[in-house]
Amino acid sequence: MIAEVARAAGTPQGMVAGQALDLDAESRDVTKVELDRIHLRKTAALIRAAARCGAIIAGASENDLEAITEYATNLGLLFQITDDLLDVTATTEDLGKTPGKDARSRKATYPALHGMEASHAQLEVVHRAASAGLDRIDRPIDLLRSVADLILRRQA
Repeated sequence: MIAEVARAAGTPQGMVAGQALDLDAESRDVTKVELDRIHLRKTAALIRAAARCGAIIAGASENDLEAITEYATNLGLLFQITDDLLDVTATTEDLGKTPGKDARSRKATYPALHGMEASHAQLEVVHRAASAGLDRIDRPIDLLRSVADLILRRQA
């Protein structure tokens, strides 16, 4: 598990690299590839590491571990796209923090790059991809599926 956390944090695919890419992207236009690279290395890397550690503790097979990895990677993207959308649409009361900070700091976000409609459509795509990962697991996974459903419906 130490290797999982270290991989998620410190490799070129990890959170430190993702944060560096995110800072580099501030105040400039980014491509879809660059934005996905940032989110895959930040939010998705963190969620993927947590899910993989849980699967390892549970004695997951290699196939189940691959499926959990697919699920968690997409869950991270689902969370980030939702967060990006809420920063545009939610109120301070909803979020418990000031919305609109991403736009004011010109952060790279899904709505800024793709627009609101395409960002909502991408939520559905990523949610289906997360569910597809779970479909390959031959164990009870209802709780994991409900996490993806909850993030999809998240309002705050």
